[in-house]
Amino acid sequence: MKTVILFLFLLNLPLSLALANGAAILGRQAPEFNDLEWKSAKGKKITIPSVAEHKGKVIILKFWQSWCPGCLSRGLPTLKKLQNRFEGDERVKIYSAQTVFEGFGTNDKRKIISIRKRYDLTIPIAHDDGLTHKKKRSVLMTRFRSGGTPWFVIIDTNGKVVFNNFHLNFDKTVLYIEKVLLKGR
Repeated sequence: MKTVILFLFLLNLPLSLALANGAAILGRQAPEFNDLEWKSAKGKKITIPSVAEHKGKVIILKFWQSWCPGCLSRGLPTLKKLQNRFEGDERVKIYSAQTVFEGFGTNDKRKIISIRKRYDLTIPIAHDDGLTHKKKRSVLMTRFRSGGTPWFVIIDTNGKVVFNNFHLNFDKTVLYIEKVLLKGR
């Protein structure tokens, strides 16, 4: 829990925002997310490890929609910077998903290709409209109690959710991952 509090302090988030939305799972074991159809940068279907199989690694998840102004102007550029910073570092795994909760006709699988190209994303990306699980809303958004998009989740080396909210500060997040989550690794 100290790790969660330190992280919120480092990001300068107002307490009310930190307690809203996804705060209910902070400090808890992360829900699984590997049961979606994930695609590589080349568009090939891939299997990603479970949360338990990621033990010892930090996981960054990014949820977005193709028409979300905050995703396009802030969330996806931050994701790109995180991808560039941790590229080749096997201690940090980054995944992204188009999490659809509205605009089902617009936010389809084809949008992933244009978003991947626009932001030069090489990380695995999934399309989550909930339909694979017979739901009417993104299963990731439900599992992680997301308040919408853009949304970031950070899971620590023990599989616990340490950040679950809209925006994060890139520099402070990198510092937190390197100095706190990966200390001694």
